[in-house]
Amino acid sequence: MLVRVQELIGRPGQSDGLQRAVSPADLVPAGDDDLRWDPPGATIRGDLDLDVRLESVVDGILVRGTVDVDLVMPCARCLDEIVDEATLGVAELFHDPRRVEVEDYTEGEDYLVDSDLMHLDLGPALRDATTLIIPSRPLCRPDCAGLCVVCGADRNQVDCGHGDERVPDPRWAALMHLDLDD
Repeated sequence: MLVRVQELIGRPGQSDGLQRAVSPADLVPAGDDDLRWDPPGATIRGDLDLDVRLESVVDGILVRGTVDVDLVMPCARCLDEIVDEATLGVAELFHDPRRVEVEDYTEGEDYLVDSDLMHLDLGPALRDATTLIIPSRPLCRPDCAGLCVVCGADRNQVDCGHGDERVPDPRWAALMHLDLDD
C-alpha cells in the first residue's frame, strides 16, 4: 500500500493526515501470488479503517495513528467463530534512505521510504501490527467448556454425559498392556 510522501520527505515539521479504508488485498507484498493477506490464525473481515498522521522528522517520516480492523478467528476450545473488533495503535518511523547508515539499518526490522523518495509502503507495518494483536489462544468467552474429548460435542450447548472422562491417547495405548516386574 503505497502512500505518497514527496511533499513531506526532507521537510521536518510538515505533516499530513491520511484516512482511508484499506482492503486486505492491498497488504499483499509486491510480487506475491496471493489475492489477499490474512494474519496467521485469523481472517480480516471487510476493510481496515486507517486514520494516521504522517509527520516529517529529521530521520524520515513518522507514521502515527490507529487502524480499526475486524478479525475473525476460531475459539481455541470449541472452534466457534469469534469476531474481534480491534483498534491497533500504529507508531512507526520510515527512515529516509539518504540518512541511514548501513550498520544502523536492520533488514526486516526497520522500514524505509522508497529510494525514489516519493512513496513509502505502509503495507508491511500494517501487517506487522495486525499480526501482533492476534491472541495465541482466542476464547469465545472465559468460561468456554470446549469440545468433549470422547464424542466431540460442544459442551457449551449440550451435556453429552461424558463428564470429565479421560480417553487414553491411542499412541500410548499399547503401554497399558505392558507388565513390568518391580
